Amino acid sequence: MYSQFKEHIQHFKTKTIFLAISGGVDSMVLSHLLSHYSIKHTLLHCNFQLREQASDLDELFIKNYAKSNNIEVNTIKFNTKDYATQHKLTIQEAARNLRYDWFKTFLTDEESVLLTAHHLDDSIETFFINLLRGTGLKGLTGIPNHENQIIRPLLSFTKTQIIDFAKTQNIQFREDSSNESDNYLRNKLRHHIIPEFKNLTQNIDTKMITLFEELKQSNHWIEKSIKNVKTELESNHKISITKLSNYPEFLWHKIFSNFGLSRKQNPELIKLANGKTGAILKIQDYNILKNRTEILVQKSQPDSEIDIKIETKNEILELRRQKFIVSQLKNDIKPNFKNSIAFLDYDKLTFPLQIRNWQKGDKIRPLGMHGNKLISDAFVDKKINKFQKESQLVILSKNQIIWMVDVMISNAFAIDNNTKSILKIEHIKY
Repeated sequence: MYSQFKEHIQHFKTKTIFLAISGGVDSMVLSHLLSHYSIKHTLLHCNFQLREQASDLDELFIKNYAKSNNIEVNTIKFNTKDYATQHKLTIQEAARNLRYDWFKTFLTDEESVLLTAHHLDDSIETFFINLLRGTGLKGLTGIPNHENQIIRPLLSFTKTQIIDFAKTQNIQFREDSSNESDNYLRNKLRHHIIPEFKNLTQNIDTKMITLFEELKQSNHWIEKSIKNVKTELESNHKISITKLSNYPEFLWHKIFSNFGLSRKQNPELIKLANGKTGAILKIQDYNILKNRTEILVQKSQPDSEIDIKIETKNEILELRRQKFIVSQLKNDIKPNFKNSIAFLDYDKLTFPLQIRNWQKGDKIRPLGMHGNKLISDAFVDKKINKFQKESQLVILSKNQIIWMVDVMISNAFAIDNNTKSILKIEHIKY
């Protein structure tokens, strides 16, 4: 075991090492191996106070071990039951949250790592737990060897190998009575289900190692394959359905995962893509919209009406993630026309101007036309999507719409050869 463990040392021997230690055989063997190769490490022990006196004896055992071997140690007590009740968690979930939140306080820089004593049997148990609960490909890859600042150097060893090594090296450890209870799914698998698999086939440990490696490589290949399209979606917040269709449908949730789409919601995304224009799927902080041949993503907006005044000819108005810059220009200025800027005949306007959300029945007189057009019809003509409709603003002078913001100005207020003074209104989104 010494020689096999030595192969893993190069991944962390130059780091500041913290070891999560319970007093059980796994973590005690890992500390012994580190000491054997003169690798300095600090012990981190959590007393969850779940086994009355036994929990305190575990803590005392670790402190005595650290003192005898001149190893630095940090310990902490948690009221795990109260925490679980308060946060509506199982005892196992509560203990995990508490210990990893505490561990993170020690990983203050990139040179700090946490070693845990998870082994191959833990990884196999995790495979079956995730399988029973329902999981994607990543959930079937077992426990990762290296995850952020957490390293698990015993994952290639079985529990039997670890126990046999502890016996031959006279490594002292404490037994956790809770490991014998069948109240937990992991223990049921450990005591009853997995042994049956071992009876049905030879070399299951070797077969599972091979399976884990193949699944990890497959998952890595998938993530690498969809990286470019994910980057494009995150940058533009839109993707063509044709491009999305180049990928198997069961992978679509991965492309949208950074917006909070879960694997369970993948069928809803498929339905959306095959549905009618205007359909919306709401996920966490984002909305996903089917808009003709594209799927758009937009951060959810709070439901609030906008209705404010532009009081003067020189003003800056800050709104929700946007602002309007109002300024008066001389008529000899050559306007730089674009959708986000309105150039209006100042003398045709009456202050204060009003900025508000568009309303059903609103009309505007498009450039070059003498008659009015419904804003709702302008949406159709301009192929404006549902997200834009919901946030569309208009600016009015004496109840007449002078600008359908970022879309068109009214012909009745447009500058012409007779214009003496120009009002410029610039709309900026951020």
